[in-house]
Amino acid sequence: MVYFKIKIHILLTFVLIVGFSSGCQSNRAKQNIKDVALQRDEGYNFGDNNYCFGEVLDSLMNIDLLKPSKETHYRKVERSQLTQGKYKVGPEVEEFYDYTTETEAYVLEYKGNSYLIMIGQAVGATGKWGDYRNYRCYLLGSNKESLAEFGSLANTPFTIFINDNGELSYIAIDDNYPRPADGSEVVLNHYPTYVSVYTGDSLVTEFEYKCYGKRSD
Repeated sequence: MVYFKIKIHILLTFVLIVGFSSGCQSNRAKQNIKDVALQRDEGYNFGDNNYCFGEVLDSLMNIDLLKPSKETHYRKVERSQLTQGKYKVGPEVEEFYDYTTETEAYVLEYKGNSYLIMIGQAVGATGKWGDYRNYRCYLLGSNKESLAEFGSLANTPFTIFINDNGELSYIAIDDNYPRPADGSEVVLNHYPTYVSVYTGDSLVTEFEYKCYGKRSD
């Protein structure tokens, strides 16, 4: 009798687990269907989520490919602080302000070192529905040239970070939207991007990524 009760208990537990798993899969399937049904129009702004920068970073962290160090701190700095002698910077910083628009600067602090991150809208460089940002990174207090120079659709200082090995890393998100040679318009329910991940000058990985937008209305 005890053996019979144990078998019933095991059977019920298995049914509950299968049912719960099926329910989760069903919810995921519904979400996928919803995504597929989402048609791109001007009501969607991919820039609202930085072209899925957060999702891309989460994906890299989930597979333990790259992780930002927890010992870092970002703070925004004004142009006057950089150009009036508070920080030791070269003329290239002022030049960056001159040839970019909507320019912002941040200081990334890590174990006694301070890195200057500069972000500015690139003139004439655009994606399908957004403008590229130019990035530069300098080690403050040194006479070295920029540690990193690149462009990306994402607009966030967290694009440049120190990984858990203490190395400077960055993520660049590029436009990968199809443009037929005949000039015809391609309508997709997502924004195709191409992601490149670097540590120093070395390419760690690169891959295509489908970014889904957010409504702007």
